[in-house]
Amino acid sequence: MSAGTIITNTHTVPPSAYVKINFAHMASRYGWIAAIPISLTLIYGMYADWRWLVVAAAIIFIAIPVLLMFAWIHMLARPEVSEAIFPRKLIFDQNEDRIRVVYEPLPSHDDSNPDSDEASPCPETRKPRVPDPRIITMENISDIEISGKCYVIHYSCENGKAIYIIPVSAFSSHEDISIFVNKFIPL
Repeated sequence: MSAGTIITNTHTVPPSAYVKINFAHMASRYGWIAAIPISLTLIYGMYADWRWLVVAAAIIFIAIPVLLMFAWIHMLARPEVSEAIFPRKLIFDQNEDRIRVVYEPLPSHDDSNPDSDEASPCPETRKPRVPDPRIITMENISDIEISGKCYVIHYSCENGKAIYIIPVSAFSSHEDISIFVNKFIPL
């Protein structure tokens, strides 16, 4: 590594954080569409036929939760979300226009409890495959935003659009944060 290389601390982000950010973007963009049929059925139910109030209740209490459930499952199946469970480090060089994400293996059950007497039949099948390192280049980054105590990088990859979440606590110093912000966040 060169002198200008910055490596973050090993960090993980729960998959629900990815889903929360995606839901927030979807709700801000398309939330008003859900309000249209609900409003129309409520208004028509109050002034014309009370049975439309039941239809509005069915939309609110049945249809919308079912759609949210399917959206939740769909978002959890995305590659960046399934890779979120692995501990990882972010590596970037001040002189290069790319970010490299290096994944580490999950701590095994045997590592956390050395006194365990359980005999595992086949430890190779039990351990998940560690994802290959991911390279995020500057031209693939479409946006970087701050969400709570995290930086969210929106970028395009071979599977379409993806996001990467970096907790601010993963940086070793304030100097590393300022270098990252000055390098990758356009003014």
